Amino acid sequence: MLKIYIEGMTNERCLPRVKAALGDLEGMHEIKEMNFAEKYVVVDCSTDKETLRAAISDEGYNVIKIEQN
Repeated sequence: MLKIYIEGMTNERCLPRVKAALGDLEGMHEIKEMNFAEKYVVVDCSTDKETLRAAISDEGYNVIKIEQN
């Protein structure tokens, strides 16, 4: 699993955009957790990090870091 810290993800209105960005990626299995206070999502996936960064950037957000969880 990966923990992705996302700048600009501030509240529940961001949820559909983040889900849309990640949901259809090849290798994406499940979004396990979203934390708006700490601005991260935890995902179960085999998608490479650069693909994740690009998908989130396409939705107007900035990935701060991605770490193994």
